Amino acid sequence: MSKQPANKSAFVIHAFKQQPPKDPDLPRRSWEKLEDAIKQIFNENAGDLSFEELYRTGYNMVLHKHGDLLYNNVETVLKERSSVLCEMVAVHTDETFLAA
Repeated sequence: MSKQPANKSAFVIHAFKQQPPKDPDLPRRSWEKLEDAIKQIFNENAGDLSFEELYRTGYNMVLHKHGDLLYNNVETVLKERSSVLCEMVAVHTDETFLAA
């Protein structure tokens, strides 16, 4: 069994002394990307979306402490979409509802 020489030092990776600068615009850009994707899904145009990329975008928002922004904005978009759908349902009679 061979032994390594005692004079070789081990390779050590040191942590950053300072945190890398954070992008203050990241939450806004991330939300715009997710909002656009949600609207495309609502319009049944999800073929070009990368769900892995969207998941990563949402995950990074939560990881960087912007989960409340993400939650509140998703809630707002879903409420808006629900109200639009409710208005559409209210306008149509029973006979024309399924045809629309």
